[in-house]
Amino acid sequence: MEPPPQQTGDLPVVGTVIAERYRVCGLLGEGGMAVVYLAEGVVDRREVAVKVLRPEIADDPEVVRRFLQEARAASLIRHRNIVDIIDFGFAAGGVAFLAMERLQGSDLATLLSREGPLPWARLGPLAIQITAALGAAHRHGIIHRDVKPENCFLTVDAHGAPVVKVLDFGIAKDLGGRLPDRPQTVTGMLCGSPEYMSPESIMAPVVDPRSDLYSLGITLYELLTGHHPFEGASVGEMLAAHVQRPPPPMRQWRVKVAEDVEALVRRCLAKDPKDRYPDALALGRAIEASLGVALDA
Repeated sequence: MEPPPQQTGDLPVVGTVIAERYRVCGLLGEGGMAVVYLAEGVVDRREVAVKVLRPEIADDPEVVRRFLQEARAASLIRHRNIVDIIDFGFAAGGVAFLAMERLQGSDLATLLSREGPLPWARLGPLAIQITAALGAAHRHGIIHRDVKPENCFLTVDAHGAPVVKVLDFGIAKDLGGRLPDRPQTVTGMLCGSPEYMSPESIMAPVVDPRSDLYSLGITLYELLTGHHPFEGASVGEMLAAHVQRPPPPMRQWRVKVAEDVEALVRRCLAKDPKDRYPDALALGRAIEASLGVALDA
């Protein structure tokens, strides 16, 4: 894709047509990087979500790269547990946008805040779907690098069954070199959310897919207990804890978690990648075993 034109003007309003293809119908949500609109296809009237980059940050090439990389990565993988990106590019005035399937539900961070710690009987099947998404990404040579509850969205399928969609591949690493990575000349640059970063991603610029399994382990710990294992630490202390400290036992948080489930999460959180599950498929099978049933994920 050609270098983006500089974005000018204001964000779209209701009734605006983006890229001559998507008519804005309403606001779905706002973040520091982008605004998400409910829209419909001008031709097919399909309901979609359109994410538009905020004008005030649109002249930063790194911001634009990360924004559009979400679409590039998702289009390489194409999996039922990864959000479907339908279209992306630049509209009039240089507006960078993504059009994606509209998801109704909530991310797992919101679910935790609303309902409290999740029982394994409920969380385990969702975790299997996340491992399926990560496994598909890893088979395509893509490491997510930002697995966390906010990037796991819970919705339902046409039959009302729960479905998890993994979101935001904006900082994904493509081992095949098909996606542009962050400039390697910048020293001391963290890539990911500090709360969920693997020890090796903190210590070295090169990671493999097992880094995502560590981040998923932190996610599962948090969803099971309602607490981050290194809660209360400053960013620097948290990064040091990822590298040096074992997570506290889950019983510290006064929750009941089966020993085999805690052992499963603890293995994901091994400091040395060689001590974790070898891949997402193996982790998914371990979760199935802990539930006592084989699930079609």
